[in-house]
Amino acid sequence: MTTSESFDCIVKTSRQIVRGRFAFSLIELLVVIAVIAILAGLLLPALSRARRTVLSGACQSNLRQLTLGWLLYAGDHRGLLPENPGGVYTIGIDHRRANWVDGYMMYESDVQEAFSRSLPPESTNSQLLMKPGPGRLGYSYLSPGVFRCPGDKSFVVLNGAKHPRVRSYSMNCVMGTGFYYREFMWSENGDGNPLQYDYLTLDQVAEHAPMELFVFGEKHDDQVHDGRFQVSHWADPVGGWAEFPSWRHKRSANFSFADGHVDNHRWVNPATLIPIQRRGRWGGFLQKTRQDWTWLRDHSSVPFRQ
Repeated sequence: MTTSESFDCIVKTSRQIVRGRFAFSLIELLVVIAVIAILAGLLLPALSRARRTVLSGACQSNLRQLTLGWLLYAGDHRGLLPENPGGVYTIGIDHRRANWVDGYMMYESDVQEAFSRSLPPESTNSQLLMKPGPGRLGYSYLSPGVFRCPGDKSFVVLNGAKHPRVRSYSMNCVMGTGFYYREFMWSENGDGNPLQYDYLTLDQVAEHAPMELFVFGEKHDDQVHDGRFQVSHWADPVGGWAEFPSWRHKRSANFSFADGHVDNHRWVNPATLIPIQRRGRWGGFLQKTRQDWTWLRDHSSVPFRQ
């Protein structure tokens, strides 16, 4: 047998071995596909959880930067906190008023009232976040991206196209506000007795427990509105929400605190997970169970005790 014939024989034998021993049957291919499908089914929830964790971590980073800007502002202004008045007079009417942020977050479906007909573009206008003015944090201390949680899926429809809203966070109503501080507090009986503390300066915050008082938090998509997070005060009915919190991070929301740290709080009551309806809602509701409500109230201010 010549060398060429020997080589051809070896090649034929190799091909026979490959065809006979190493080729996959249809059943084997189906088994492999089934195994891959099972592994994918097991891995996808884990990947989804990992993605939520990453988004929550990025959200916490944003809140940390917001709070750092808040602290830097106070340090540059003799301890005075940036103002946080809230209210309709901040929504596209007078941007000269001292306020920590401009821009009112609305949906296109909310444009019913005459005063709000020009407002939906504010929901998508990141320039308002950086606009200079008295008390504005964005202009001197922050960038536009830190105002929006990366897990925030809210949007406004303009000219038939969806546009993401530019802000997810609001500031605790007692920070930078002097309506209720000490002797100026409301009273359940209207007699002027103080009920809880509001804070105008860092020194006033330091009188209590800065690590327990939240500054910025994630408010419900339907109630972001202005930059003020209205929290029930100590005279409100137990369980009576003033405004709803968000729950976008798998039944939880992120909050930053006056000492600079950020934490994630998981809501324990399913009734706190108010469905998103994509329409502006004002006011809260009375909830029979009160664990979540109590947590938010207790981390918003301190009751006044003579």
